[in-house]
Amino acid sequence: MRIIVLTGATGLVGRVLAMHFVASGAVVVGIGRSLDSLDQLKSEFGNKSEQFCGISVDLSSENACDQVKEGLLSADLRPNCLINNARDASYLSLGPSGTVQRNDFMGELLMDIFVPY
Repeated sequence: MRIIVLTGATGLVGRVLAMHFVASGAVVVGIGRSLDSLDQLKSEFGNKSEQFCGISVDLSSENACDQVKEGLLSADLRPNCLINNARDASYLSLGPSGTVQRNDFMGELLMDIFVPY
């Protein structure tokens, strides 16, 4: 069975990916910051809602990996695929000098490079 961890599951692209993979028979572990948004997404699956498990976590927080691990263990899921789709558009905003601020760049780097490893 394909068990996919999908970061950014409640965003525009993440929602479409979650719908696609659940429809194809996969179990999707959706990672997102808002529990309400994850619950709303789960409700959209109807009779396939058991194929979706939402874990609410901010991937830029220091204990994000522990939170994801705890969520996977409590749901008794062992993923075999990761789709790292998480984004925070605020990290990409240009500052007054026309550049991205260092802290913002580091936030984007943390989410896109370090999280998968």
